[in-house]
Amino acid sequence: MKQTLTTEQVQFIENALIEKCDFKDFNDVRLEIVDHLASEIEEDMNNNNSDFKTAFIKILNKWNPLILPKTVSFYSNVPYMVCKLWKSLDSKFYYGSFVLSILLTFVFYKLIENGMSVFTLFLPIIFIGLCANVYLFYKKITTKVSTTLSVYAFKRIYKNSITFVLFIVLNIALSLDGDNYNLFPLYYGLIYFSILMVGRAFVAHKNIKIENQLLKVI
Repeated sequence: MKQTLTTEQVQFIENALIEKCDFKDFNDVRLEIVDHLASEIEEDMNNNNSDFKTAFIKILNKWNPLILPKTVSFYSNVPYMVCKLWKSLDSKFYYGSFVLSILLTFVFYKLIENGMSVFTLFLPIIFIGLCANVYLFYKKITTKVSTTLSVYAFKRIYKNSITFVLFIVLNIALSLDGDNYNLFPLYYGLIYFSILMVGRAFVAHKNIKIENQLLKVI
């Protein structure tokens, strides 16, 4: 007779992922991993006539490299598969923001040299960055289900927001002195953090569909 897992056994698997592997804040990945683990445990129980505990330990050991939290990493205490995804997103966001910010800073610097007002150029950048920042805080407050994308989008939100506001204040204060040609690093910082905020806001927005799907399941 084919063995199938009970509701209590499936819950035991999920609890193990939450307590031992730090999947508490990653509902989307956790639900998928629980399904995979349950299927493989059932298969092992039926093919090898194993009991649940034996099959559970065997399959969990097989998955350990992917699901165990990283202790030595930029993202500590995060499951390896989540850490790997976040690092991949980091390389795209930070590299893309870096390159785009350098290009825009150079263009803006040349326009300022040709007599264009600093405020004409940077007010839209400030406005867009602040809008993205407000949206991120709004999503952080209203998000009902945590997923890998939402947690990533809100990571370091306070630190990035404070840094962005600091660059706004410095740019405005020093631009009022008329010393526009020595502000190249500050121009870059303002543009960089504005782009970074927009990128993370996009990730948070993209996560809405995933959240809505999960709310129907949980």
